[in-house]
Amino acid sequence: MIVLMRLYPKEKQDVEKIWDYLDQRFSSPATARKVRPLILSMQTRARFISLFLEAEDIEEIGDVLTEDIGICPEVVDTTTIPLLKMVFPPTPKEKPKHLKRFSVMIRVKPKDYKSIFSKVKDLKPGAGVFATFTACILGDYDMLLSMCSTSQKKVNEYVAQNVWKIEGVEDVRIFPIQKSKHLLSGEDWQRFQRAHLYVPPWVTDEVRDTLAFAFFLTEEDIGVSGVMKSES
Repeated sequence: MIVLMRLYPKEKQDVEKIWDYLDQRFSSPATARKVRPLILSMQTRARFISLFLEAEDIEEIGDVLTEDIGICPEVVDTTTIPLLKMVFPPTPKEKPKHLKRFSVMIRVKPKDYKSIFSKVKDLKPGAGVFATFTACILGDYDMLLSMCSTSQKKVNEYVAQNVWKIEGVEDVRIFPIQKSKHLLSGEDWQRFQRAHLYVPPWVTDEVRDTLAFAFFLTEEDIGVSGVMKSES
C-alpha cells in the first residue's frame, strides 16, 4: 500500500525544519526498514510537509510514526491518507527545461468514483502541461492528479478545459509545489514507476515515439530526465 502522510508543525516557520529532518532521516541507509520512503513534497506557502511511503502493512506505517516521525520535535500533528490505484502515465519525450509541479485535487460523488478516475487517468498531455501520476485517495478529496508545467496559468487552463468538463466532477483545487525530492535512488525510482506504469488507450503506434515511459524529477523539481523506453 502507498500512503500520503502530512506532517504539521506548531509554527509555520518550522516547516523547513521538518523537511530537513525527514530528508536526513530517510536518506540514511541506517533507517532502512520494510516501509519505503518515496517522495518528500512541500506546497508553496506550505503549512505541512507531505511524505509518500510504501508499505505492505498499515502497522508498519504506525512504526514509522512512532520511531521516525514522532521523535521530530517540530511535528505536532499528522494526517495519513491512503493512495489507491496509483498509476504513472507516459509523458512527452520532449519537455521544457524548466518545469514546475502542481497537485490537482479532485472531489466526486461515490457513484462516479470509478468512471471519473478512468477518465482522469486517460487524460492526454496538453501544450506545456502533462500528468506525472494519478491516484485515488481516501480523504477530503477523491483523486490526486500530479502535473508538471512551465506555469500555473497553463495548468489552470488545462484543468478548466479537461478536468472540470468531466461529468460528475464536483470540485477541483490546484496546489503549486515549492519543492519535492524522491527518496529512492534513481534506479529504484524507475523500478517503482515501471511497477505502476499505465499506458492509456490514446497511446498508439503513431505517437509512441514521442513519449517517454518514465518520469524523473530533480531535487529542485525543475528538471526532467531519466527517460525509460517502454518494453511493451
